[in-house]
Amino acid sequence: MKPNVELDFQLIQHVRPRVEERARRTPLDPSPGLSDLAGRDVFVKCENLQRTGSFKIRGATAKMTSLTEEEMRRGVVAASAGNHGQGVAWIAREMGIEATVYVPPVIPNTKRRAMERFGAKVIVCPQAAYDAAEEQALAACEREGKTWISPYDDPLVMAGAGTVGCEIFEELDDLDALLIPVGGGGLAVGVSIAARALAPSTRIIGVNTSASPALYLSRLDGRARLTLESKPTLAEGLEGGISQRAFELADKYVDDVLVAEESSLAHAIAEVLRTHHFAIEGSAAVVVAALLDGLVDPGLRRVGLLLTGGNIDYVRLRKIIQEESLTDGPD
Repeated sequence: MKPNVELDFQLIQHVRPRVEERARRTPLDPSPGLSDLAGRDVFVKCENLQRTGSFKIRGATAKMTSLTEEEMRRGVVAASAGNHGQGVAWIAREMGIEATVYVPPVIPNTKRRAMERFGAKVIVCPQAAYDAAEEQALAACEREGKTWISPYDDPLVMAGAGTVGCEIFEELDDLDALLIPVGGGGLAVGVSIAARALAPSTRIIGVNTSASPALYLSRLDGRARLTLESKPTLAEGLEGGISQRAFELADKYVDDVLVAEESSLAHAIAEVLRTHHFAIEGSAAVVVAALLDGLVDPGLRRVGLLLTGGNIDYVRLRKIIQEESLTDGPD
């Protein structure tokens, strides 16, 4: 399968068997606690319980299992705020491929250590922004003749991410809306395409963080914000700009884009911990924050939340627990 194929539902179905060989089918559960808080029926898709702790293993698998023997021999390069790098590193270890991951210095130590534990070479870039790390990674990839594994701007990566949409809509095809965290946009695009095929009446709502709202601003401008300087954020996985391809596809398939306030993310993490007894990271918390802050149309009564990852740094989580008065443990 060539990497420049068209992204459509058939491509998602094509890569799905390979993804299912390595990724878990994660739970899709009702959330009584969040339903009470939001005043509507809420369901959570728990990709925070995925192998490597996030959905990113899906796209990495779809892309890397399509490589030729020569591409595998030369090795791969990625840039990541943490989760994509872990997915690439894990699959590379399974396939015997050499992987190098460029990261910004602000990523949590837990994510960096996980990449190294899976066997990847991790290069920390001096600039704080994700976009700078991606620029250096692309330059190294061209210089060294290795294969670039994009976290979002690749049809195969998007198709792999879209497999989570198949799982959701095969179980629940009557959701009024599904909220999806948006950084580079690949996940939202892949899931949206699956939704068009399996649950066309479900609204797909992307959620940015206010610290780095690339898709939201791109829609306002009518052009892709290819780079975007982020403010400090708990949602480091959503930092940076959006590619032209991802912008155009999101404009076609994603119904709406909301912006969750950065100040609401810690509370959203705490509420999930309180109600579900597991931790999510800041990038996943944007969908919970948008819902609890009343940003979602009240007419949408059955709402799904895609909890994209659970790789939150322990020090950060401990601080949230203390500040959100959860020191005695979840209720």
